[in-house]
Amino acid sequence: MSAVEAEIFNESTEKPLVWKRYIDDVFSFWNISIEDINGFIEQANRQHPTIKFPAKISDKETTFLDTCVYKGDISSISSCHQTRVNKGFIKGEALRLLRTNSLRKTFEENIRAFRSRLHARDYPDTLVNSEKK
Repeated sequence: MSAVEAEIFNESTEKPLVWKRYIDDVFSFWNISIEDINGFIEQANRQHPTIKFPAKISDKETTFLDTCVYKGDISSISSCHQTRVNKGFIKGEALRLLRTNSLRKTFEENIRAFRSRLHARDYPDTLVNSEKK
């Protein structure tokens, strides 16, 4: 399959930003028009007589390996997870940032950016700004 993919990419002028494949499922991101994506898929489907690339194109969501991935303003905090799971995620990410940033200044910049991303995903202030003293 990787040889077929290599041929497709070599012959195509349009290429995805991201192309991830697991067995026969492909997950990709594009920054071109839907018409151009369809052209790429048509060309890919002509590459091999038995290998076809059925596509579900959406600018809102995609499903990959039974996981729905959303683009845009979908709030991850509205999931079915209990509050303690969300708290654990935030704590785990904050600890990872602490361990992987050797300079205090870099850590503080990264933790601010992390909090900003959480706010953008509608995490409540009580979760984002809680600090253990």
